[in-house]
Amino acid sequence: MSATTTARSTAATASPATASPATGGPAGRPVGPVGGLACGPVGGLVGGLVDGPGSEVEGGADVRRWLREQVAERLGLGVEEVPCDRPLAGLGLDSVAALQLYVALEARYGLSLDPAVCWDYPTVDLLHGHLAELLAELPADSGGVPA
Repeated sequence: MSATTTARSTAATASPATASPATGGPAGRPVGPVGGLACGPVGGLVGGLVDGPGSEVEGGADVRRWLREQVAERLGLGVEEVPCDRPLAGLGLDSVAALQLYVALEARYGLSLDPAVCWDYPTVDLLHGHLAELLAELPADSGGVPA
């Protein structure tokens, strides 16, 4: 079983009570402290999406808020019930909701993403970090659209 498949199956079976920072992220990367509702920087991404296309319009906190709103809407939860550091599958994200989120992400950011992006980056913070990396790689004059 590949690391990606393992991460997907771990994220899919983890519940908020049993999710482990050691097993919730892709390729064994930690997802952060379990149980916290705080949403913060990931991997040194201070402030989130900075120096990338559209960063002057939408900062990291806005992206996290939008991601939390999208997840909350699909799961029938309040935004405050979607922590940034817990596996989304443990909150109830299923394959249909994950696909809807993937479509919304592609439409909002003009990126070509893997349909499994929600399983590969199973928390709001990890998904945000992945988006930040992808957007930072875009040419400054692309307007947020990949070449």
